[in-house]
Amino acid sequence: MKKNIVILGAGFGGLRVALDVEANISGSTPEAKEWRVILVDRNPYHMYYPRLYELIMPGEKKNVCTIDVREIIRGKKIEFIQGEVQGIDCQEKIVKWRGEGEDIPYDYLVLALGADTDFFGIPGLQEYGCTLKSANDADMIR
Repeated sequence: MKKNIVILGAGFGGLRVALDVEANISGSTPEAKEWRVILVDRNPYHMYYPRLYELIMPGEKKNVCTIDVREIIRGKKIEFIQGEVQGIDCQEKIVKWRGEGEDIPYDYLVLALGADTDFFGIPGLQEYGCTLKSANDADMIR
């Protein structure tokens, strides 16, 4: 039976871990065949934040900020599951998720579910400042 390395989140952190782990275990050694790398995210795409500013600029808008996760992991021994995590049972080592299929057992679990904007305690910044973490934020700024 294969052992699972489950990575929750297909942002920069989750993708980097998945690609690095896959590179380290994809050798031809017998131990490499014992492992599965499973990447889980609620979205089928990776949001490439450094290009969000392009949505603010005038002109025709293309899908410049998202990259299909399957495109990124094509040719790699990484399984992608699109689903939303509902909980983690640490005793049973299972990820519970909303989607088709069974819960996901794991031997190793990586949590890379993203981050919130930090306003560093600066008074008024959260109320009057603008974040740029989504296409909706870009539309609002535009």
